[in-house]
Amino acid sequence: MLPILLNEQFVHFFKFYLNQQLQQGMRYRTELYCLVSEFDRTDRNKAYQRACELAEQGISVVMTASHFKYAIWKSLKSAPVADPQPSHSSPGVCPV
Repeated sequence: MLPILLNEQFVHFFKFYLNQQLQQGMRYRTELYCLVSEFDRTDRNKAYQRACELAEQGISVVMTASHFKYAIWKSLKSAPVADPQPSHSSPGVCPV
């Protein structure tokens, strides 16, 4: 399934804790998502390619677009509840 592309104006942002780290979250309709990565507005193809890679793995993915950036979000239903190994991802970014 291909990722959905949404304008940031149509989603709601929030912060939450996952794996003992503060994460960036997003709600679209009744689904909750966590931030996977962000790309500069000029890197649209890279952002879409990364989103498609995640979608091919069976992860529910949404991309948001603003005037400045593209963001990739994965469903919290896809996020691990507890990670036995520490995540090496950036603060505020969900592990994949």
